[in-house]
Amino acid sequence: MLLIVTNLSWSQNLIKIVKEKNNALWFVLAGTIIALGLVLYAPFLRRIFHLSFLPMDDLLIALACGIISLLWFEGLKALNRKNK
Repeated sequence: MLLIVTNLSWSQNLIKIVKEKNNALWFVLAGTIIALGLVLYAPFLRRIFHLSFLPMDDLLIALACGIISLLWFEGLKALNRKNK
């Protein structure tokens, strides 16, 4: 989800992007979090999508991988800005 935010601009860092007023972005992010939470943890939706319960440790691993990816892309953006 944060990869969407970091890819909004290759010339600004994540903090500047988040500080800008962008109501549509916040609605999309909130909708994504709510939908993902419901699909992963609501039994009715889990059965529809054929998913099993996601344990907290697996969720934390996925979150850590997302943060690492975010930092990687922010580093690439910083290198790109430095080389220009």
